[in-house]
Amino acid sequence: MKRAALYIRVSTDRQSEEGYSIEFQEEKLRAYCKATDMVVSKDHVFIDPAYSGSNLNRPGLQMLISQVGNFDTVVVYKLDRLSRSQKDTLHLIEDIFIPNNVSFISISESFDTGTPFGRAMVGILSVFSQLERENIKERMLSGRVQRAKEGFHNGQHNTPIGYRYVDGTLVKDEYEAKQIIELCNLYLKGYGTGRIQQEMRNRGYKTNYGYWTRASINTIPFNPVYRGKVTFAGEEYQGEHERIISDDLYLQLLEQKMLRAKGSAFKRNYLLSGLLWCGHCQGRVAAKNIHNRKYYACYSATKSSKHMIKDPNCSLPRFTMDKLESDIFQHIMDIYRNTDRYIEEHRLEHESGDISLYKKRIEALDKQTKRLMDLYQFEEIEAGEIRKRIDAIQSEKSVIQQSIASITHYDYEGFKDSIQALGDEWGDLSIEEKREYLMGVIDKITLYNSGNIKIEIKVNVAI
Repeated sequence: MKRAALYIRVSTDRQSEEGYSIEFQEEKLRAYCKATDMVVSKDHVFIDPAYSGSNLNRPGLQMLISQVGNFDTVVVYKLDRLSRSQKDTLHLIEDIFIPNNVSFISISESFDTGTPFGRAMVGILSVFSQLERENIKERMLSGRVQRAKEGFHNGQHNTPIGYRYVDGTLVKDEYEAKQIIELCNLYLKGYGTGRIQQEMRNRGYKTNYGYWTRASINTIPFNPVYRGKVTFAGEEYQGEHERIISDDLYLQLLEQKMLRAKGSAFKRNYLLSGLLWCGHCQGRVAAKNIHNRKYYACYSATKSSKHMIKDPNCSLPRFTMDKLESDIFQHIMDIYRNTDRYIEEHRLEHESGDISLYKKRIEALDKQTKRLMDLYQFEEIEAGEIRKRIDAIQSEKSVIQQSIASITHYDYEGFKDSIQALGDEWGDLSIEEKREYLMGVIDKITLYNSGNIKIEIKVNVAI
């Protein structure tokens, strides 16, 4: 009697369809072998549950291939159970089965590769099997193109940072969106990818995918999705989701990109570059050097770059460079001498909440869960009721954990160490070193028409 090996595959999208279940296929195959006097060993039944037939990377099929010399015939219910690829089908039959004197039988199509006619039929049927697969792919592609045209992002498996994929739509994640804005601001300050990565880590920022990587940072500033667009197959469409990067911010990013392309982004020779903002129009203040006269001025007031104008009627005056830098230094020295006061002001403005009460409530909820499980173990409560109560507990815990996550704590000791390191070193630093130092301890300097100056210190998030 010939020795037969049964191969059974159930694809993910046809798991429950009648005629394709594992049990149904095995029953039909065993009946065929019995009727044709073939014996089936228990070790020669190879099954791939929920595996696609588009490739050969299936454990059951690979096991069958490894034992191909131990049986005389491979029997399947239908040709596409073996493979949906013409190339793979012919490879298995012509390169693996036939050289090892193993015939191949498909009982649904009624052919046997042990005969010339059967081998010819394999080629013909595998063409149609692949054609069906290509038609499925074409229909899927058409559907994805249509979704993009309607403004919907395709697929939850590549959900961009800053969003969650909910019911087929991108929904903005406020916490990650805030990180993206801060990342863009660092880019505008001239930070390179490595430095942005370190700064984001210092601030304790993480996304749904974990800590920020160089690759994820590089995809953010100019990705159309953050301007409310969706792209597919090289085409861009207006999206239905909420944008994160405004047109104004995008224009600033483009300008910075052009500066970098010219090689000037990191050659700032001015102490306060990237730190100054206008208190009148909230626009940026930049260094100017005209006819050897150096000063700082608001883009809106000078109208030197159209896309940087916030208010064409901005009245912020020009600030002589030497005078302003001297004034800023005095403010820095005030922070140096009164560090605790500035820290306390920052704490009152940015840090709120005490997680101790939250933690106590979580402990209490965990105890409730344990008590419920004890009651269930001793059959004093029904399964449906315990499921209902535990779901309610888990829901409350989830809300509390989100509240804890929203409470930000800052590394004030680290800031104190940084500002105190100023000490006697300032006079020995170059302009670039001084600027780098200031960018490490100062978040923003706002200039006002009255001549007043507001300095906001930069304190990293505690990790």
